[in-house]
Amino acid sequence: MLKKHLKLTLDRNKCVGCGICMAICPMEAIERGPVGASRKGLTKAPTVLIDHKKCSFCGICEIFCPFGCIELTIDGEHKLIIQENKALPKIEKIEVDCVETGNKAYKFFEGEIIIKPENCPGGCSTCIQICPVGALSIPKKQSWEKSAKIEVDKEKCILCGACVNSCPAKDVIEIKREKINFSGEHTEIWQEIIDKLRKPQKI
Repeated sequence: MLKKHLKLTLDRNKCVGCGICMAICPMEAIERGPVGASRKGLTKAPTVLIDHKKCSFCGICEIFCPFGCIELTIDGEHKLIIQENKALPKIEKIEVDCVETGNKAYKFFEGEIIIKPENCPGGCSTCIQICPVGALSIPKKQSWEKSAKIEVDKEKCILCGACVNSCPAKDVIEIKREKINFSGEHTEIWQEIIDKLRKPQKI
C-alpha cells in the first residue's frame, strides 16, 4: 500500500485568533480558543484548536491565513495540492506589518469594520491589545468632550476579525468582507469559500 504522511502545523507565536480558518474549514475541524486570554498571556491554551481527526488536510486554512501561521506538508514537503490543481485561484495579497507581534500579515479583503459604542462596556481594551496591525485605539479627548470608546484606523485594518473574537461583550464589533482580491482559474468550490467569508463576522 502507498501511504503519505500529512501534517498540519500551527505557529502559535504568529496566530492572533482571527477565526478565518475556522470560518472556511470545510470539515469544521477548527474551533476558537480563548483568544483574548491567550494573546494576553493569561493562559497557555492556543487561540485556535485544530482537531486533526476531523481535518481533511486540504490546505484551505493555510491559503487564507493572513498571518502565515498554518502550514500543510505532505511527506515533509510543503504542498498545496488544491491550489496546484487550480481548484482555487491565486490570492492577491498586500503585505503589512504586525505592530504587536513584529511579524508580517497580508491584506486581501475589502470591506468595512463597524463599531457599536453603545454596546461596548469600555475599560477592558482587549480589542486594542489584540489588533495585530494597530488599527484600534482609544480616542484622545479633552475632559469635557464625549467621544467613542474605540477609534478605528480603517486604512490599517485588514478585516481579519481578531478583535471580534477577543471582545468579551456581544454585538460590539462587526466585520464585513465585501470583496476578496484574487486572480486565475478556480472551480465551484471557490464560490462556497467566498460565501463563507462574506458572511458578517460578529459575536
